[in-house]
Amino acid sequence: VFEDARLHTLKYYYHLQKRFPKFRKMALSEEFGTEDKLPPKPYIGESLRLKARYMIKEQDVLGFGSRTNYATAMFPDAVFSWQFEMDFHPTQRLWTTGDLENGPWEAAFRGNRRFHRGGTGRAVFPVRSFVPEKIKGLLGAQKNLGYSSIVGSSCRLHDQSIHAGQACGAVAAVSLQNGQDPGDFYKQPSTMAKIWDALLNPKDGLPLAIWPFGDMDPRDEGFYAIQQLALRRLLSLKPGNTSFKPDNPATEEWIQQLQAAWKDAGVCLPEDLPYQNKTRREVAIQLWKTAKSHRPQVHQDQDDLPDALDPLPFTPGRISWVLDSATDGIPDTPASSTSHAFNFGPSNNPKVQGYQLDIGKAYSAEAGFGWLKDLSGNVRLRNDTENLRRSFVFTRQQDVWECKVPNGKWKVQLCMGDSGHEQPGQIIQIEDASRTIKTDTLAGSFKEVSESVQVKDGKLTLTLGFPQGGSNTVINWLILTPVSQ
Repeated sequence: VFEDARLHTLKYYYHLQKRFPKFRKMALSEEFGTEDKLPPKPYIGESLRLKARYMIKEQDVLGFGSRTNYATAMFPDAVFSWQFEMDFHPTQRLWTTGDLENGPWEAAFRGNRRFHRGGTGRAVFPVRSFVPEKIKGLLGAQKNLGYSSIVGSSCRLHDQSIHAGQACGAVAAVSLQNGQDPGDFYKQPSTMAKIWDALLNPKDGLPLAIWPFGDMDPRDEGFYAIQQLALRRLLSLKPGNTSFKPDNPATEEWIQQLQAAWKDAGVCLPEDLPYQNKTRREVAIQLWKTAKSHRPQVHQDQDDLPDALDPLPFTPGRISWVLDSATDGIPDTPASSTSHAFNFGPSNNPKVQGYQLDIGKAYSAEAGFGWLKDLSGNVRLRNDTENLRRSFVFTRQQDVWECKVPNGKWKVQLCMGDSGHEQPGQIIQIEDASRTIKTDTLAGSFKEVSESVQVKDGKLTLTLGFPQGGSNTVINWLILTPVSQ
């Protein structure tokens, strides 16, 4: 088998040199010291996936609201983290001669499939996906893991495989020490605590990043404590809080958020916790001294999902995060028959019933709405979300939008935000300076506004952005509803 693989490799090199001029001078290296100049052992690029206790699916690892956020499901038995593209190999072989499979071939796309499908959120890998569904005494590692083909394409690089091996080794060691089936570890907080401690506090080498904070290096002071608190859900995190900001001051607001998280976990935050003039890192190190003795109680979530198919067996549903109605980008009050409702975006934006599409065109009397200058080049359509949130018009400097309406009192509902990128420094003035909205939105998070204004000149006016520019202001949708006097 190996000899046949070596001959195929040499045949492939020959094909490249013969068919493509740029490869004519390509030469094999002497570095391996072998007669045919090929490596002494083959590189196995892909391997069979494991049919595991839990099979990770694409919907588990997609970013919640945005790929820059945490994944939709943050497994309670997490042992390493990753984030990467899902390219799912959309190509096939196309034989170039009548010899078909006996001759040369080129890569061709399958139907409408293409690369750049998008990537995962900041995802974590569960112990259950190391454990075979039936075979006892075996754990998967490297790329022999329990995930779908598409998830596998995002979790197949060398660093991810090394992390899988390191985590799998810790799971195997604890399994042998305890004499227990690792498939049940997710139900045992004390066992997961042993695994986390082994990975985060190794005798040799660096700790393994299990919770995917983007601003914490394993060498950083407090890394161990901060990881432990995050894994126990004791940091009051939201889907966009992918940075811990360890050197930020520990504010009273942040402490109150911690209190809520600890209460949900069934443990009390120390009442005499000193936090004034301290950083988040310093407070986290102090908190871990209290939290390390806490073992959360495990209860089934009563959501009718069998444990084997449930990414979150102790939390109802399949999603780790709660949608905040004020930031989900979905209108809290739908447009009525008397409303003027607008969806902003490009001309290929899917039509939303009840909404007129504004593609950034200049105001015209015939349309009765539009911009003071043409902004049709400033439109975007995101494919990582849905409904009214997926599209927008943005201003780079200050721009004005108007709609012809009868004079009187109007309720204005609008949404600002971008599912794909953070948008800091946004500003919208509704009618006059007394109704000015300033906001920063994280990727996948939105700012919904509801204001009542008085129209006196026959046009409702929005002024977006700063005259000097410097940041984008984004508008997704707008609903104007007359208010009875």
